[in-house]
Amino acid sequence: PAAASGRAGGGDSAYVESSRAVQDAVGRIRGLIADIQKETSKLGTAQLLSGCRSRVYDKFRAASAEVKSAKEHLQGIYSGSLGSESSGEKNMRKLTQEKLFDALLKASQDLEVAHAAFDEAAQAREEQLAAKASEDHSSSISTSASETSQQIQLQEASEVERAEVQFHSDMVEEYAQDFSHLHREIQGLQRAMVDLAEHAASQGETLDCIVETTSRASSTTDQAREQLVQANEGHARGSKLLYCLMFLAACLAAAVVIVAVKKSQEE
Repeated sequence: PAAASGRAGGGDSAYVESSRAVQDAVGRIRGLIADIQKETSKLGTAQLLSGCRSRVYDKFRAASAEVKSAKEHLQGIYSGSLGSESSGEKNMRKLTQEKLFDALLKASQDLEVAHAAFDEAAQAREEQLAAKASEDHSSSISTSASETSQQIQLQEASEVERAEVQFHSDMVEEYAQDFSHLHREIQGLQRAMVDLAEHAASQGETLDCIVETTSRASSTTDQAREQLVQANEGHARGSKLLYCLMFLAACLAAAVVIVAVKKSQEE
């Protein structure tokens, strides 16, 4: 029992730590999403987008790392042993795990939406800057050359950034597929837990039947013992009565013999 208690305590500690780690990761992801949204709101007045893109790229990469870390903690929670817990604790853990999974999935989806919104706003801003550069080009030949160079640089940067966006989109899609696979694994674990609970309940009914039969047999044994004691006492009383009758018969026979002897002597 002491070893089982130790294992249960260790499982609870790991479960609490993993749950807290997932919650903290979701909070950090939400903070990074807010930072990306702030950078998106600044695009309307930005003249150079490279700095904004670099900051957003770093925040998105950090958020993706948090998603991956939270996913590993979730997998640790689902692989934990729940055999020693009560039905209420299992249901509470299952509910908590589902909430953590939903929160992490929602944060991952919001991260993808925020990043896509930034890319769309950045693209629109690039088009505005390109249009402005085109207008300035029409007003001055010297300025036109500079603006054309800048436009080419912007287009090249845009192509690079589009490739990065595609890479991040593929990464998010892979995370979504992993989450779907993890959700299916959770459903399988839940079905296994239900089967285990039903098996435990059937074993409990069999044990109750055995205990009841044993109790009934013990009661029958006590009654038989009492009857044997009563029979033994009756047999002892019968033996004493028989001995008394035999003694009286012997005395009577002796008296008859004595009387017969005396009569024979008198004759």
